[in-house]
Amino acid sequence: VGTCRYDTVYLHEMRHVQAYEALLRKTAATVREQLDARFPPGYLGRGGSPQELQKDLDKYVEQTLMPGVSRLLSQSHRLQTAIDSEEEYLRLTLACGHHDS
Repeated sequence: VGTCRYDTVYLHEMRHVQAYEALLRKTAATVREQLDARFPPGYLGRGGSPQELQKDLDKYVEQTLMPGVSRLLSQSHRLQTAIDSEEEYLRLTLACGHHDS
């Protein structure tokens, strides 16, 4: 802790954390909007049976949320790969010279 190498790697890894957090915030907001649109207030009181409501929810999860998770994972992989570019690895390698201070 407190060495050049530690600080350099820590800051690099925090870029990964920040990318994950930003993507998750954006995704959470999108999912919330989709859920609110698909299942608005009063939806449960529309008179359907519990089985029908469960069927609607299962369909929504399968057709909308799960494909969204796949897109999220792909996007996350692209973001993380961009952070770990060859240039970044070279920068990390050269950042502290030949010493650890």
